[in-house]
Amino acid sequence: MERFLIDANIFITAKNLYYQFGFCQAFWDFLATMHQKGIVFSIQAVKQEMLRQNDSLKDWVNAQPDTFFEDHYQSAASYATLMNYAQGLDVKQIAKDDFAKQENADAWLLAHALEQGFTLITHESFNPAAKRRIMIPNVAQAHNIKVVTLFEFLEKFSDQNFTPKK
Repeated sequence: MERFLIDANIFITAKNLYYQFGFCQAFWDFLATMHQKGIVFSIQAVKQEMLRQNDSLKDWVNAQPDTFFEDHYQSAASYATLMNYAQGLDVKQIAKDDFAKQENADAWLLAHALEQGFTLITHESFNPAAKRRIMIPNVAQAHNIKVVTLFEFLEKFSDQNFTPKK
């Protein structure tokens, strides 16, 4: 069964725009259900990013089981591989430095997907011309990690009103 890791930008954008808690609780319930089915997860580094704000997303994150946010340190070997890869990229030094920050979830998310065989869900787009930031889809493509958008994921797994497809 294909398993998915969710990038922080999916949670944050959903909370702020498309699926706000005030009118679309069904989306958040759908994510929780998909986790219970063993399909969606994220990592502790993403959780930490979301806990920085005191808002409804923080409340939702804290209500999820510990299993929703996997221990990204399990993927330290792949993280080291990605750090070496990033240093050889033709991007600005600040992009390399940002990617290498321990508290930055992007590299950990990629490492966990690489090591554990997850598909990533992100709003980021492949951009080979990017120089100021190391983009998740760029690194994913170079390491054969599958990436989908939230909407591609929903098309595959969600029926009307965020009920899981059978």
